[in-house]
Amino acid sequence: MIFLSPSQTCTQELDRIARKYGASYKVLDWEAGDLEELNLRNIRVEEKGPPAEDPPDILWDLVPDADILIVHFCPVSKKLIDSSKNLEVIATMRTGLSNIDTVAAEERGIPVINLPGRLADSVSEYTIGLMIAETRNIARAHEDIRKGRWTKYFGNFSFCFELAGKTIGLVGFGEIGKKVALKLMNFSVEIIVYDPYVSEEAIRGLGAQKVELDRLMSESDIISIHTNLSGSSKRMIGKAQISLMKPTAYLINTARAAVIDKDALYTALRSNSIAGAALDVFWQEPVDMADPILQLENVTVTSHLAGTTKDALLKSIYKLTGRLEPFYERLSSGLKGD
Repeated sequence: MIFLSPSQTCTQELDRIARKYGASYKVLDWEAGDLEELNLRNIRVEEKGPPAEDPPDILWDLVPDADILIVHFCPVSKKLIDSSKNLEVIATMRTGLSNIDTVAAEERGIPVINLPGRLADSVSEYTIGLMIAETRNIARAHEDIRKGRWTKYFGNFSFCFELAGKTIGLVGFGEIGKKVALKLMNFSVEIIVYDPYVSEEAIRGLGAQKVELDRLMSESDIISIHTNLSGSSKRMIGKAQISLMKPTAYLINTARAAVIDKDALYTALRSNSIAGAALDVFWQEPVDMADPILQLENVTVTSHLAGTTKDALLKSIYKLTGRLEPFYERLSSGLKGD
């Protein structure tokens, strides 16, 4: 078994598995010079697929004899999959599968396991936190007090509102979007959803209403992005969509920056065509401190923290190893998949 996501908790869980099933494992790191390089490499893989980056050199020597391959960000290309002789399963500690060539795995009959919703609680909580922080000026007030200013009225004073009675638009209704909807219920809001891949019945079952994107953009008081980045979702929130927003509306993004057209958003914020935005993700990470968006007064920004909780990491590790349990059992009994 090969595990490319080293941490103390990971190795402790692998030790438990090794003792229980008589397995051996090798822990590797997909090394990068620093966090910025790691983020850039990860973004390249998300945008261009697994061949965009190379895995650790040693992996080419280990994969041919491995039964299980577990990764986090490390790319798993067709070439790497084809080099394997014994792989029974490929698993990733991520929600998405952009770093794994799932077509190549399917051709070889190798199942791929991911963790949809692994960050749903962390990101949904953070999303609602950003909604309140931006509309109620929490971060701006904090910054002003630290600078010696006791500010009571900010630029959005005339549309600094309560959530109760407002319309919240969710773009994307996967595990995170659903959790946001559930947690917003106690705020007495109306929730509308755009997601062409989720049925009207499923959306209605969580107390929300399915609508087309243009309607969501024009009717929402707060719009929150929860869609994966793909060819169809890249820049899906562009100039035309942003122009439909109310001048009192806010845009929240804890998903992927590239879902929004950066220039269109910047123009709308700078001209006060919309009330404001809260961004936890950027088009380049770490963000360039000279980025003009950072100079705007009507933006709350954070450093891609929405999914960064100890709970999310622990739950991911235990959930993944639990889903791999049938493979450990079969391999320990000497059986191989058909």
